[in-house]
Amino acid sequence: PNPRTGAWTQISGPTAVIVDTTAFNSPLTLAPGTSLFQWEVTDGSCSVFDTLSIEYFIPIPAQAGADTAICGTTFTLSATAPTPAIGLWNPIGGGTTITTPNDPNSSVTGLTPGNNLIEWVVTTAGSCVQRDTINLTTALLLPADAGLDSTVCQGSGYTLNGNSPAPGSGEWMLLVGNATLADSSQYNTNITFAAPGNLHLSWEVTVAACISAD
Repeated sequence: PNPRTGAWTQISGPTAVIVDTTAFNSPLTLAPGTSLFQWEVTDGSCSVFDTLSIEYFIPIPAQAGADTAICGTTFTLSATAPTPAIGLWNPIGGGTTITTPNDPNSSVTGLTPGNNLIEWVVTTAGSCVQRDTINLTTALLLPADAGLDSTVCQGSGYTLNGNSPAPGSGEWMLLVGNATLADSSQYNTNITFAAPGNLHLSWEVTVAACISAD
């Protein structure tokens, strides 16, 4: 029989639960913070001990914010502040620039049309790392151009002459007057007048989150 015995004791730190204090490999339930333990081996009247320090931290979730469709090349980010941890914005590819990388509400510039992925990395003391990614879907404004004002004789048809909305979509809206549009989504659609008088129309161009009207 082996006469040696061992015992774990906690010396300091937040209260922990040692499942089996006599087992050298006992499971251990920790509380956040720094805990100091002692393992003592006794053999008859002789004993020796060693100490073990464990730092235990609970990771703070990274929350980068909701994916957003925007118009333009700049945006203000809105991550959840990771107190007491540290957060860092990390662009994934592209020429995106984060103005203040450690600020949850930093502005970002240099966004390019399409998907822009930016990672929010939260590091808690003890190297606990959590990550979340936000996707900024960006488009550039395409100015709408409804064409020149015109005078049309009664009984004549007329072809509108807005600008092409590609790669987006367009829509004619009749603001004043009475007429029929063959296809309100076509920039060069035909229009039929119902009666003499003034017609006011607006041509609206939409490219992702960018909307322009003329």
